[in-house]
Amino acid sequence: MKITYHEQSRIFKLDTPHTSYCIGIVDEENFLDMFIMEGNFQRIILPI
Repeated sequence: MKITYHEQSRIFKLDTPHTSYCIGIVDEENFLDMFIMEGNFQRIILPI
């Protein structure tokens, strides 16, 4: 499993062979928010 982190937007992206997951740190309380995507997205443009 490949894991990348985009520091400016505070988003982790996890890639498995069939699915991609994005987990973001949000709000002042540093809650986690998760997005599950069907299929494998090798290139997702993260917000800056």
